[in-house]
Amino acid sequence: MLLCLYVILLPINVGFAQDRNQQQTGNDLRTLAVDIHLSLNRESTPEAIALKLTNAIQLFRSECSEVTDFQIYSKNQNLSTLKVKCSTSPLYGVSVGSNGYMSVYGGDGIIAGLDRRDGVIYSFGVDGKLEPTEGLTVDSVLNETAARLQNNDKFSPIYILLFILMVLIIIALSIILSLGLWRRSTSRKDADAQLFSRRVSKETKDQLTNESKALFAGIFRHPTGIYIVRGKSGHRRFFASIFWALSYRYLRSRIFEVSPPAPITQKEETSDHHSL
Repeated sequence: MLLCLYVILLPINVGFAQDRNQQQTGNDLRTLAVDIHLSLNRESTPEAIALKLTNAIQLFRSECSEVTDFQIYSKNQNLSTLKVKCSTSPLYGVSVGSNGYMSVYGGDGIIAGLDRRDGVIYSFGVDGKLEPTEGLTVDSVLNETAARLQNNDKFSPIYILLFILMVLIIIALSIILSLGLWRRSTSRKDADAQLFSRRVSKETKDQLTNESKALFAGIFRHPTGIYIVRGKSGHRRFFASIFWALSYRYLRSRIFEVSPPAPITQKEETSDHHSL
């Protein structure tokens, strides 16, 4: 009789035990999801987040002995998505929500590789400590963009705009320096014997300043077109371009400095002498 009752009640007990285990697992998943989401928004240590991600993947009965790399792909107030690399399997995608939602997918090669342009990549050494991550450089942008084009991968137009902007900046700087060098060479050919004679007396500088029109604080424009600039040290320099004048005024850059013009009164005296 007792044996019959045991045989009848055994499946019921097993069913109750399985329900309790499933309920406990569900509660663990929700608690862990909220914990990971809060850790990301509270900027916890990467080592602590990696340990929680390892537990999350294992709770989904996926293979992951330890997390070696992870990247925060997207993050907002309600949902965070990460790319996670385990030591013995391809990338996983992990999504966690503030309401306890959690989803683990991938591990079979369907998740695209880690890309530094998508966010900071946290990598860990054999000892489990965080390793330094290289920043985003021009070379890395060029190499990774070329690789994506060859593999026909999709990527955000923002990175294309960033790449074009960097190229335009390099071209603009090259043009500005080339024009500056060209103007300097041509001005040296057309100058008289006083070219780049920067040892001008204080009286002559005062006279040139009085003959000039004040444009900004410390910047004057002489009728000959030359800019007289008083630097932060008090020295007055001469420039043919307002751009280089502003550079010297605020950045102390003396690039493309030119010779001072002849004072107007001196020119008038010279012309009167020739007329006599």
